[in-house]
Amino acid sequence: MSFRKRHPILAKLTLAILDGACFSAAYAFMTYVARPPTVSYTEEAVDHLPAFAAALGVWYVVAFRQRLFLTRRGELLVRQLFTTTRVLFTWLILSVFLAALLAPQRIDRPALLIFTSTSIVLVLMGRSLLRFSVWDLRRRGYNMHRLIIIGANQCTERLVNTIRANEQFGWQIEGFLDDNPASLSYLERHGIPYLGKISELDRLLVQRVIDGVYVSLPLRTSYATVQNIVNLCRASACRSGW
Repeated sequence: MSFRKRHPILAKLTLAILDGACFSAAYAFMTYVARPPTVSYTEEAVDHLPAFAAALGVWYVVAFRQRLFLTRRGELLVRQLFTTTRVLFTWLILSVFLAALLAPQRIDRPALLIFTSTSIVLVLMGRSLLRFSVWDLRRRGYNMHRLIIIGANQCTERLVNTIRANEQFGWQIEGFLDDNPASLSYLERHGIPYLGKISELDRLLVQRVIDGVYVSLPLRTSYATVQNIVNLCRASACRSGW
């Protein structure tokens, strides 16, 4: 099951700015802690600024190539942090290699250790706090993705239970479509509105803001119907999953 993101550029920009703020905070902390007593804070900060800019640039390149700025609504926090940690260590190796290659005589090992370790901690903390904040907003009804279910059966009944048990992911079921009257009880008893027959999907995609369609129909007997649903979703910039 996949969804169209309404503001993908804004989401990527938010993550990029957050990461930049974390690295900047780590740089400020490193400058304060590692500077010699005879050197002012400003002088120390300016002296290491090119190295910081290079390290930040490496991070953005690595994170972009590893698709770390893509938001995945249904991704577990543990998995996201694991992926972020893996990319951070890739960044660490490349940054140290670049520093050793370009200016080996100017490497300040204590300062480098403080900066890299603090950056890793702050980036992980920042992304965790952002995820918790977004989850809280979704539980309050904001940033929701609207979903239509096609086909009422035991599989879709389990889907409804899963969605309602994970409100932090922000999936809102608008209703369901089905041509078989005998199947309506599967979702009606959960309070899911019946929106009509499957042929009504075209009208609903035009009249409502729908982010995703979940199809639970047997492919062997409903292949043509499923293919038509996929084509409708593509035409309306909505994605289907089954």
